[in-house]
Amino acid sequence: MTQHRCRVIAALVACLPLGGCFGIGPERLSRDEIDFSRALAISDNQQTLLNIVRLRYAEAPTFLDLTQVISGYQAQQTLSGSLDLFPSSHASTSVGGGGSMQLQENPTFTYAPVTGEQFSETFLRPLPPGTVLPLVLTGIPIDLLFALVVQSINGMDNAQVLAGSVGAMSEDFARLLHDLRVLQVAGRLDVRLGQAAIGQGRSDRRAAADVVKLAILNSDDARMTAVAAEARRLLGLPDDETPFDIVFDRRPVRPHEVAILTRSVLGVLGSMAFAIDVPPGDVADGRTMPTMPAASPVAIHSGRSAPDDAFVAIEYDRHWYWISSRDFRSKLAFAVLQNLLALAQSKQPPGAVVTIPAG
Repeated sequence: MTQHRCRVIAALVACLPLGGCFGIGPERLSRDEIDFSRALAISDNQQTLLNIVRLRYAEAPTFLDLTQVISGYQAQQTLSGSLDLFPSSHASTSVGGGGSMQLQENPTFTYAPVTGEQFSETFLRPLPPGTVLPLVLTGIPIDLLFALVVQSINGMDNAQVLAGSVGAMSEDFARLLHDLRVLQVAGRLDVRLGQAAIGQGRSDRRAAADVVKLAILNSDDARMTAVAAEARRLLGLPDDETPFDIVFDRRPVRPHEVAILTRSVLGVLGSMAFAIDVPPGDVADGRTMPTMPAASPVAIHSGRSAPDDAFVAIEYDRHWYWISSRDFRSKLAFAVLQNLLALAQSKQPPGAVVTIPAG
């Protein structure tokens, strides 16, 4: 075989891969799933933080629900080759080949504003105790959860923000949260899911929330025994392991019952809003009220720029607001808030659907 024929064959063989079938489905599936999941999480965090800041400045929150994501791809490929042979003159022999491939991505996002009955159901109605208490089973600190969501337990009040003023958390409420957390860590709290019977003096509305029982278990440890005794005293319960019903009310009406008033999602957002460390000039100008750090366990900072490693950050009116990536408790509380938002919307139509045509 002559040298120029070898070059011809080599050039044609080099072009052959461009003529094969090109599939993008398997190669893109894993990357798209991870990328869209990460992008949705970042977007949800930023939307929630922005609405918290807007509430601080007396603006109504606006939520957009991402209902559909369609990611379409189009692949184009071309292959060309040429061969001119002049045996009498090797200098005029020419070989050519070429190919190209183009991949286009055209994502489409569909949003729907949360309004009307959906807004009322999701953000204005108090969260049922039967929705909140099972989160304790996931390992969420019960003191953090109650500080965010619970307004009162058997008449003991959490801190409350009302039109820019705050009522302090009662000493008994703070002591109870501490005791419940100690018991939770020691495995002395038993959360049970079920349906309580309707008793005298209880309306159907209250009975619908009676889906959780909580028991304080005894211990051989003297310190745990003392903590359990104090928790039962604060809750007005007898000194035994009998499970007690969690009901939505200001005061209990039956023995072995604990009454809890929960906040709405909007109430939780509002308590976080008044704990933001806003620029002092905005308070002096009357644009917002003074900061109330005790209103929320989430620390939200502000400044002319946000740190590069912020957990979540948004810009509002020429200032940046963020939660520090080094503040684990604030990050955890914010994550609990996102879980509560998801639970509050659980009765609504399913969330975002990701469709990826790839063929």
